[in-house]
Amino acid sequence: MLRVDREDFVEEFWHNSHELIRFGLERIPWQYDQENPLIISNQAEIDQRELELEKFFEFHTA
Repeated sequence: MLRVDREDFVEEFWHNSHELIRFGLERIPWQYDQENPLIISNQAEIDQRELELEKFFEFHTA
């Protein structure tokens, strides 16, 4: 059964979501290749994190 009269549940949910964004899904800084500083060596990890953030925001604003 869904309880809609418990505002503290909603508040706790958003508090936890905010902490996840702040500490668990923070953006990954660029790391440049030593031989060619124009290449970002961790681009795959950055792209993956951006996708995770996009999905998180999509879920929480739908």
